[in-house]
This record gives sequence, structure tokens and C-alpha cells, in this order.
Amino acid sequence: MLEQMVKEAVSHIPAPRDGRDYDPEVLKQAVLEAVNALPAPQDGRDATALEVLPAIDDQKSFPRGTYATHLGGLWRAYEKTHGMRGWECLVDGVADIDVSMTDERLFSVVIRQSSGQCTEKTFSLPVMLYRGVFRAGETYHP
Repeated sequence: MLEQMVKEAVSHIPAPRDGRDYDPEVLKQAVLEAVNALPAPQDGRDATALEVLPAIDDQKSFPRGTYATHLGGLWRAYEKTHGMRGWECLVDGVADIDVSMTDERLFSVVIRQSSGQCTEKTFSLPVMLYRGVFRAGETYHP
């Protein structure tokens, strides 16, 4: 039954006729008409024309699309800003570096980036510490 239905459906398809390939001139004309129908592009904005503010004043509000440097990084306002809300950090910079001595030979370095991310590393210096003349009963650490 299914085979009979397929044969009947295929019999209604017209037989192909001998013909010729598509004419290249007709194709060329169709492409030209389609390209000419496209709207003319408008001049855009070059990146060198962007104004980058020297700092972000969190007491002011800035419009969307404003660029500024802040804490060593490059920031963009993705919406009208209110304080620091509405700003996103595009290029992370180094906002602060803090080096502190936590022990006689142990140091800690904290790097705070523009986006607020902090990285802390510690290291020790293998140096001799002068403790004066040897005294019996006193503990000396290597």
C-alpha cells in the first residue's frame, strides 16, 4: 500500500527538460540590483574620537557610553550612572600595591586591581639575623 502511494506521488512530478545553465549576465544583473538596493552605510565613530575622562567622580551622574580612567583602569558607563553603579571595568589596571613585613623574614605583597580583585602573595628572605653573642639556653631559629 505504501509503495503504491509513493509511486503515485512520484508520477505527478514533472520530468526534467533538457536546458542550459543559468546565464552569467542575468546572475550579474541580479546581484547588482540586490547590492544597489542596500542602504548606503553611514559614517561611524573612530576610536580616536572617544573622550576619556581623567577620573570618575562618584558624586556626579554620567550618561551611558561615557569612558573614564579610574583606579588605574579603563571604565565604561553601560547605563546612566549613579555613584559607581552603571560603570564596568573594561581594562583592569593596578590600583594599589601594599608590601608589609609580617615576620622578621616573611613579607606579604597585596595587589589590588581596578575592578576590586585582590591578589596576595607571601615570600620569605633566607637571610641571617644577627642576634648578638651566643647565649646558652636561648633558642635560635634557622
